[in-house]
Formats: sequence, C-alpha cells, structure tokens
Amino acid sequence: MAYFQILGTGPSTPITDATGRNYRRRTSALMQNISSYIMLDVTHDFDEQIEVALSVTGVVITNVSRDAAGGLGNLDKWTDEEVVLYAPLDLFKELEARYGPFQRLKHHPVESGETADAGDISITPFRVETTGSAPNRRSTSGGTTCS
Repeated sequence: MAYFQILGTGPSTPITDATGRNYRRRTSALMQNISSYIMLDVTHDFDEQIEVALSVTGVVITNVSRDAAGGLGNLDKWTDEEVVLYAPLDLFKELEARYGPFQRLKHHPVESGETADAGDISITPFRVETTGSAPNRRSTSGGTTCS
C-alpha cells in the first residue's frame, strides 16, 4: 500500500521555544510503495526525521538550498547501502559541490519532463520559475512529481 508521510512542515529557519529547542522540523516527506522509500528533500533535520522514516532507497531534492539539501552528507554517512539521488545532471553537480563528496549516494540522471522509475514509484522532475528577493530577478529550480 502506497503512502506519503510528512517528516517536517517547518520553514527554512528554525522555530524555537523558550529553551531554544527547535520544535518543528524543516519541510521533508517520505513516499513509500511496497519496496521503495523515496525521501523528498533531505534537510539538516535529517537525524531527527530518519527516526520516523522506515528506510530510504532513493532521494529527490527540490533545490540546492540548505533547507532542502543540507542533510545529504548525514544521509550519506547514515546509510549502509547505496541510495539513489534522482536529479538533472546540473543539479546533482551543484549538490555534490556544496554537500559532497558522496560515498553511497549515487546519481541517477533524470531531466525535466522525463519519467524515471524509482523501484515501484515513478518520478517526473519539472522546472518551476520562481521570483527571487531582488526585483526583476528570476531563477529556475527543480520540482518533482511522483506517481
């Protein structure tokens, strides 16, 4: 049976209580269907988020920011088996430059609009036009649909 588990819904900056404890994890999710466990974004809250995830067999990262990908190094150290990172080549190269090198995270190239099979889950990345904080500044970031 397929399910989608929310691992965090917090913003990119920590929300803390009076003791300084961050009580909301950054946004991440786990998609599971029979034998595939695909993590959507691996935040720097990975160590707490993995406690509720059953396993990780693959990863999809929405963008290179620390709040979306800051936990990739921890995932790479945590896993004993190869974990597939589904991403366009340019995104993977930037992720590896910022958070690598990776020992167990293996790149599976997938381009915008192309579908990749991640075990028994299909992943289709797409580009999303976003507006930056500066006026008239636009950037493109990766996005992903899964079925």
